[in-house]
Amino acid sequence: MDTIGTIAAVFGAIVATISLIYSIRNSKGNILKRIDRKEEQIRKIDHELVLKYGLNGRGIRCITPLDEKKERLQNEITELKRKL
Repeated sequence: MDTIGTIAAVFGAIVATISLIYSIRNSKGNILKRIDRKEEQIRKIDHELVLKYGLNGRGIRCITPLDEKKERLQNEITELKRKL
């Protein structure tokens, strides 16, 4: 009988920990921090692209992995703003 109680207590502790992590991850402050970090990454990518291609090089060049990463980050930001 004691083993069932111990298993239930361990399971309850695991569920409580998971729910705590989930609630912290989806808090408004955490989402805003994640958006800020992703916007900073986009600014760095824009800076790299300007250094590499110049200000007027946008229409001339092909799509680079940096462009794909920037688009992915923008989609993630849109999704996070929707969660707010």
